[in-house]
Amino acid sequence: MPRDTAFYRQLAVQMGRGFQQVGWTVVTGYSLMTGGELLRFCEEFRPDVLFEMNRPRREIPELPHYIRHVAWIVDTNGQPNEYFSGSEITYYWGANWLLGRPDSMNGFSAWLPPGVCAEDYRYGVRRKACDFSYVAHMPRSWTQEEKNRVVSKGNPKLRFGDLLEDIDLQLRERDLTGFSNDDYLAMAISIICALGGEEIELDESLRYDLGCKVLRLHTRQMMAALALKSSSSIRYYGSEGWLAWPEYKDFYKGFLSQAEQLREVYQNSRINLHDGVGIHFRSMDCMGSGGLLFYRGSSDDDSYGGMHTFFEPDKHFIRVDEESFSDKASFYLSRPDICQKIGQCASDLVHSKHSWRQRALTVTNDLAAL
Repeated sequence: MPRDTAFYRQLAVQMGRGFQQVGWTVVTGYSLMTGGELLRFCEEFRPDVLFEMNRPRREIPELPHYIRHVAWIVDTNGQPNEYFSGSEITYYWGANWLLGRPDSMNGFSAWLPPGVCAEDYRYGVRRKACDFSYVAHMPRSWTQEEKNRVVSKGNPKLRFGDLLEDIDLQLRERDLTGFSNDDYLAMAISIICALGGEEIELDESLRYDLGCKVLRLHTRQMMAALALKSSSSIRYYGSEGWLAWPEYKDFYKGFLSQAEQLREVYQNSRINLHDGVGIHFRSMDCMGSGGLLFYRGSSDDDSYGGMHTFFEPDKHFIRVDEESFSDKASFYLSRPDICQKIGQCASDLVHSKHSWRQRALTVTNDLAAL
């Protein structure tokens, strides 16, 4: 795992169970090893495969050649697609990320969506405690220091804050079908050039903010605001970024660090919200638990890797947008029997075809085909 956090610890255990179920012996690590630490690990355990999240083999030249490396790129951290090279297998979180992978890059690559842990996110029905729950990291608003960062020394000189209004307008009006992090970054760069700046200076922090955070902030603000228009029976969960927003802070209920806590929230909420970025950990866990999922629809839903690749709207989840949210919320809040039926149907499908065991079997088969 990339870092030692509560989320990654649980994910490592859940994924490990899946690999064990298809015959692997699993040694789990909660941070990425380098140098002597990595070599000592390899000498002690002599693994056949090193499976890592967000790190390509190019970053660890000391890894012995006899060990196959599998990289699962869930977060690019602002790096361009060509950076993720060298691994025998490279999996991508987003199927459309494959479109930006240069033909010159070696190794097998494919889409690997998240799965669900059958043990931690088993189906259940609970008494409802609120209308809406939203489990998400809500980014804090931009600080003045962040807004003052120079992104171009052209004429006129442009600062990060000068771009935000134009970026928000593009996110609302532009066809974003097939967009990856690199595409959002390219969109921002085109805005910079259009506003008169040619000499672009983007460090890693700016690349991440322009390629990732602006979209995350845009979509999560949208879903949180839509829920507030429909009900005051709302609970927001996640990092304390929620507290930075006056309109949301009174509904913030804290960070959930345990799977059983998350499962309880998914099951005791009439509606669970997701901001819609394809197949996600939280959407899979919610449906696996039998919770009703309100998912923000996008133009990518019908593309390979989009939500409709696996799931049908109105059968496994409810697809919403800014125009339909209020009416659909009113309908489903008054139809608990339909909500339970949809939750049961989603859970049945997730556990039968999209568990971590199935994902581990995919990886095993791909390795065997090398």
